[in-house]
Amino acid sequence: MERRNIRNLLSKNYKIINMKGNRYLLLVISTFILLGSQCKKDRIHLVMVNNTEHSVYCYINNSWPGVGPTYPDTTLWGRTTHGYELIKPKSKQIFENLLGKGGKDTFKHLGDTLSFVIIDADTIAAYSWDIINKEYKIRQRYDLSFHDLQKLNYTLYYPPTEAMRDMKMWPKYGAVEK
Repeated sequence: MERRNIRNLLSKNYKIINMKGNRYLLLVISTFILLGSQCKKDRIHLVMVNNTEHSVYCYINNSWPGVGPTYPDTTLWGRTTHGYELIKPKSKQIFENLLGKGGKDTFKHLGDTLSFVIIDADTIAAYSWDIINKEYKIRQRYDLSFHDLQKLNYTLYYPPTEAMRDMKMWPKYGAVEK
């Protein structure tokens, strides 16, 4: 009889301990999920939308000064498409970690302007990098401040939209056929 009582008592205590352990585990997992989602929420993602019928490559001049070109140096970076993102016709590319937490991380080491270079994929297929660099065979370059990016809700378009009309770009707004 005593053995039965001891077993029942142990069994009840084990269930109570197990329930407390499950609650604790649930609390720990929930905390990590909430903390993780908060970090992602604070990060700003940049989107580049290609509204043309052609594939384009996009490059963002966000190297550390002294490592690669940064504005006002608009030299094209590299000798291959490494670092250039292919954006297919009528699609978009999301640059998830470019701007970092709060959006200003990138601008801390660059100054006030970030350059976005767009090159037609056919150009890259047809010409050597020497010619592309020497003749600056790009479709468009946007030289945008953090404020410009905020005004665009961190979404850039190629070709540029009316909302981008007064922003720094080369060639100027309207000069490139759509």
